[in-house]
Amino acid sequence: LIKNAKKVIVSDAIINDGVFELLKHRDHTTRVFVQNSFKKFAGVPAVRMRDENEFLQKLKDQCSSDSPFLFGCDSASIATKFYHACKDSTPSNLRDKFLLITADTLYRVTDASEDFKNKFVFYSPKITFGVDFSIDTPQDMFIYIGGNSIQPSGCYQQATRCRNIRTLYYYGEIWQQEARYSSLDEVKEVIEEAVKTSKAFKTTCTYVDEFDQLQVVRNTFFNLYCYNEYVKDVYETNKVKHFELILEKNGFVLSSQGTPTKLAKATRTQQSQLADEISDELFAEYLASEAKLDPKFQTINKTVEYLKLPKSNPEVLTRFKDVVMNKWAVRDHDSVIRFLKSGDVIDHKLMNLDFRGMDVKNLSNGYHRLKVIRQLEVDHGISVWEPQSPTKVEMDDKFYKLVKTVFHKTKRAKPTNAQELIEFYGGLIKSATCRKLVNVSGGQVKLNTAFVQEHLFLNSFKNTKQTGFSEEAAEMFGIEVDVREAGLSGADLGLDD
Repeated sequence: LIKNAKKVIVSDAIINDGVFELLKHRDHTTRVFVQNSFKKFAGVPAVRMRDENEFLQKLKDQCSSDSPFLFGCDSASIATKFYHACKDSTPSNLRDKFLLITADTLYRVTDASEDFKNKFVFYSPKITFGVDFSIDTPQDMFIYIGGNSIQPSGCYQQATRCRNIRTLYYYGEIWQQEARYSSLDEVKEVIEEAVKTSKAFKTTCTYVDEFDQLQVVRNTFFNLYCYNEYVKDVYETNKVKHFELILEKNGFVLSSQGTPTKLAKATRTQQSQLADEISDELFAEYLASEAKLDPKFQTINKTVEYLKLPKSNPEVLTRFKDVVMNKWAVRDHDSVIRFLKSGDVIDHKLMNLDFRGMDVKNLSNGYHRLKVIRQLEVDHGISVWEPQSPTKVEMDDKFYKLVKTVFHKTKRAKPTNAQELIEFYGGLIKSATCRKLVNVSGGQVKLNTAFVQEHLFLNSFKNTKQTGFSEEAAEMFGIEVDVREAGLSGADLGLDD
């Protein structure tokens, strides 16, 4: 489409080199580049509040004085907690003005200028682009940067959904970290080597040359992926600082107040308890209700359907309440079950991903992470199913680089002895699944069998024939071994499959 369309029109608030990479095949002699130099927010104060307690109190004061605002956050859970904390402390006659928009709420914006008018609007990255709140009277805007999910450019987009800002207040205290890459060229070299090393990817960006060597095609998708990885890595060094640089570039006038202080422990505990109480009340109402298809139960129903739990069995639903009411717990459950699958199931899944997607995009997929772990087990003669006694300690440099690419967050150095190797192995398992699956101590990695059994019981409602598990898992937990059945995708719950 990009190469052959008669005319291509591209528009973006923040234009980077990725745009020009995407358009490189167009005729340069006919290209027209229009840069809008107008800075809509020129002179608007942007105040960084360093004390989280003062930031929360500022929000509460605005609610109590009936001063509407928009509050954007890069975390749905934080947005929800702040929403309830403010609503709970606001006079009852103003509580109908509160609006919460996250992936778990049903609210759909139709016309922000009307929907958000005279409201206290709290939203997660559910709202980043595409919503414009235009009003005649300027009002305050609040942004909370927790270092999650979206990048500073996304936080800026959240901050400018209100088109008439009086003052922008923002909070964010995130540790500065070193960049993983020194240049874009280094990113391309690392990703290219990782694709070659994995051997699991044979389409789209790879081909075998006349010498039967696997080569990587540096096509547009590859270049865009690497560029975005580089930008993400740069942003990760200090998200708040990069957010401020974007603000300055767009005309905001920056200042700071207070000293860095986290929310008081008692306040954090109170927020969590309040959120838990609201969740418990909704779940109790769901159990007691005869109208389980009520829209307010939509998220619960989607999860119950995904897990194939019996809606008419309150005992089972209550047993797995913590999973039903938390999509991240569902993700952990899926990762535990995935870890127990056979090598054939993993290979089959990766073949499907190869057919459907792009090589580089699949590098950090959950199944590819397991494939890397299985390769590590083969190379070093270790397994979680028996006491670990490595047959080889030295790790190949290329394989170690692949691990560092696939497991972005691992900080571990390359193992130099048996104990370091086993700890490295245990760390990868935790990263690919969840912290509770294995215990790493005394130079051994051991499965938390009670934890696994509970997840196997939960999985039995969805996987009634107990299919697709590895022989080792089947022997340890007394389950059948069979080919994997097709199941519903976790995409409907907002989870990575």
